[in-house]
Amino acid sequence: MKTIVIFMVLTGFLFANVDQMLAQSWNHYKKQKIDLSGRPLADIDKTNLSFGSYGKALTFSESISYVLFRAALSNDRETFERVWLWASRNMLRKNMTRVFNWEESRWTPIPEGQRNYLFAWRYTPNIKNTNMGGVIYVPDSSMASSGWRNGLDVAPDGDQLIAAALIMAHNRWGSVDGELNFLFYAKHIAQDIWKECVMARTPGMLETFETSASADKWFTYGDESGQVVKHLEVSEGNRFLSIKSTRSSWFGVGKYLGSIDLMKAERISFRTCQNSGVRMIFEDNEGKKVTLEKRYPYSSLLEEVSVSLPKNGNGLDWSHVKNIMFQPIEDKFTLDDVRVRVSNESMSQKTYYLLANDRGDPWINPSYYMPFLYRVFADLDEEHPWLLLYESALALLLDSKTITLSNNKGELFHGNGALFPDWGMLDLDNRLPDLPWAKDGTVDGYLYGWDAFRSFYFLGLTSAMYPEKRVTSLLRDQSYEFFRSKLFGEDKLIGGYAIDGRTIPIRGTQQEYPSTYGVYLAYFTALDDHVSAEAVFRKLEKMYNRKGYWGEDSSDYYKQNWAWLGLDFYQNKGVNISALLQIPKRVASFSMMPTTIY
Repeated sequence: MKTIVIFMVLTGFLFANVDQMLAQSWNHYKKQKIDLSGRPLADIDKTNLSFGSYGKALTFSESISYVLFRAALSNDRETFERVWLWASRNMLRKNMTRVFNWEESRWTPIPEGQRNYLFAWRYTPNIKNTNMGGVIYVPDSSMASSGWRNGLDVAPDGDQLIAAALIMAHNRWGSVDGELNFLFYAKHIAQDIWKECVMARTPGMLETFETSASADKWFTYGDESGQVVKHLEVSEGNRFLSIKSTRSSWFGVGKYLGSIDLMKAERISFRTCQNSGVRMIFEDNEGKKVTLEKRYPYSSLLEEVSVSLPKNGNGLDWSHVKNIMFQPIEDKFTLDDVRVRVSNESMSQKTYYLLANDRGDPWINPSYYMPFLYRVFADLDEEHPWLLLYESALALLLDSKTITLSNNKGELFHGNGALFPDWGMLDLDNRLPDLPWAKDGTVDGYLYGWDAFRSFYFLGLTSAMYPEKRVTSLLRDQSYEFFRSKLFGEDKLIGGYAIDGRTIPIRGTQQEYPSTYGVYLAYFTALDDHVSAEAVFRKLEKMYNRKGYWGEDSSDYYKQNWAWLGLDFYQNKGVNISALLQIPKRVASFSMMPTTIY
């Protein structure tokens, strides 16, 4: 009896201590990392992105999402609304009045195709020493040289958590007409995540045009004397791309593929109508091009056309094809079901993937997958099959634990079944090879590092909200023994490993961090391993400064947020998040357009 009393006293003291740390660190973060306007401050710009921003704090959609998520959990309405109003006015693409066009060196309207309910991923202060901050836009024609400055693209990890935070805010404080109609924005953000960042693929399929955002993934080009117009047509429920030109002697439509391998491909097939010929242009990463011409009978109905791919004697690197373009012979062209075909192929069931961008590029970041939200979004947005993305997410995460990737030296790393990779790329068979831009050494997809560790937090939340064997297996399998062996065998869990489990002395991954300990605290808590969770908690507690932050750098937004989120899960086991993410009945009553937009 005496032992039970002592345990209860100690447990009560521990919980009180955690509550104090959560409250104190949140108050410290607000004072240091949110400016008076409501802008959340993230990393310091060390590259002078905007020729005036050097040494100043940037803002990411990700940093917005963490602040809103924490504010909703902390029942801090004042902070939530202040940050939300700044973010929705300055980085929500639907509300943004202008962007800084880097190519033209002036402020211009946001491109119409990107005016939706998703957030620009990066806000840059003091552009060109004008003392004016905003979002830098780099047109496609300048992406090769200046694409790293572009802030208008979407990083859907931030958008997903922002939508989640808005649902939580609605359930705490309610929605009202105007900018504080939280549920309206949550629903439209979820819908546009699907439209812009989710791709349905069967092996070899490049485009089906089945979503309303498909046309935006294809660029048009032509001579300067004419005009090219593209849009989606719908016939008997089937969507296909239609391209028309006036006064153009030549024009075309194309898609950026990144670095797709067509060495095994025998032909490209597509469906088309209302024309009788096309030139297909393939461009590799070195800029070399091959043009193939195909003539076929005119038809008023969509008919399949196949174009054979000659691999010899044309100088093209078919293993690294960057662009595929269609240049019609007539002044009208339609396109549907573009597919790469190989011999002895078989059609498979289509799979849904969350891409890491809104360009249609097949880049995959496993830590962007948040399965705990997809069942929530299924109730919020009944137009899209979120439950199928939930299924695909679990399958992709499982497969990603055993993939083979290489570093920029060509060394191979085989997944040990315990760890997720930071990055990968969908190939024609929907497998995950290396990113083409990981081979220069600036991004290491073969690492379980600064991105991938977050997956265990999101899976922990998924397990708390929707306990099932597949999720538990993803948390446990080889991962559980790997982390326990490191924690108790080496007395530490570090910032990252190679996907084969080796410690790689690169970019500080061999150090211990409050961010990773925060996630591992949530991880072991989700598995009800109280011994391991307690050991990690003591690690995190030793890193805590009584002024209200973890580690030596209080300005590191990433470490502070993940330490806090892990501690919150340790305290509440996800019950608070689950309760706040319940979709209220009669969602439609909150789906009116806000009347107040500034």
